[in-house]
Amino acid sequence: MAYSIAVDPAYIPEIEKLTTRQLGSANNIKQRAKRSAAAVNREGLIGEFAVCQYFALDPLAHVTRNGSDGGVDLVLPGSSKTIQIKYRPTAGRDMLVPSSQPLKCDVAILTENDGDPLRVRLVGWITKEEFKRHAQRRRFRPDLPEDYMLPRGMLKPMHEIWGVL
Repeated sequence: MAYSIAVDPAYIPEIEKLTTRQLGSANNIKQRAKRSAAAVNREGLIGEFAVCQYFALDPLAHVTRNGSDGGVDLVLPGSSKTIQIKYRPTAGRDMLVPSSQPLKCDVAILTENDGDPLRVRLVGWITKEEFKRHAQRRRFRPDLPEDYMLPRGMLKPMHEIWGVL
């Protein structure tokens, strides 16, 4: 079961500030298709804020605020498990992890747009070990390196994540 979360519009000014700050310090954000690096970063932050809301955490206290997060988007209080949040702007897509930024966290969560720029669907999650076993290498365009793609059907429902955290 996927969860749909509306990100509080009051967070938009902070998301915009974080987008600017992270773009200034992160040189690994690629411009893909017609979406700008700023749009890619902003969408990812909206996904991170939605996951924080799912876990009843204040995003302003838990989302990385000092530039590139190094692949770790969230660590829950009282847990040592690291979480990476992947966002897809188009619903129904598989989890994609760039080969230049391999999965480093204990758990990855796939989020996607749910019909409104501030509505995010939490699709599901997978452990790093399971991701490594099931992800497929794919080249989506000849001018880009291969990426790791995980079919969304391999993801576990969000309500089961508590057992690994």
